[in-house]
Amino acid sequence: MSVSYPQLGLIETLASLLNMHQDEKEDLLTYMERFKGERQVLKSLIGSEFLEAYKELGSDSKAQTKMIEESFESHCSLLK
Repeated sequence: MSVSYPQLGLIETLASLLNMHQDEKEDLLTYMERFKGERQVLKSLIGSEFLEAYKELGSDSKAQTKMIEESFESHCSLLK
C-alpha cells in the first residue's frame, strides 16, 4: 500500500479480492484462510458498516437492519 495514495491501497485490495481464485493444487482450507485474510484487510479499510449511509432515516424495519448488518458478509460470500 502506498502512503502517498491511500485510495490506491483500497483499490488494490478490492481488486485482489475480486481476482482471487483457488490455485490448481491448493486445498480448500488453505484457500478459505487466504480469502478470509483478504476479506479482513478489506473490512479493516472500508469498515463492515459501509452501507449504513444508505439506510433510510426513520426506518426501523428489522429486516432492513438485519440486511445492512449482514451485507458485508453476504457480498463476500458471493466472491467465494
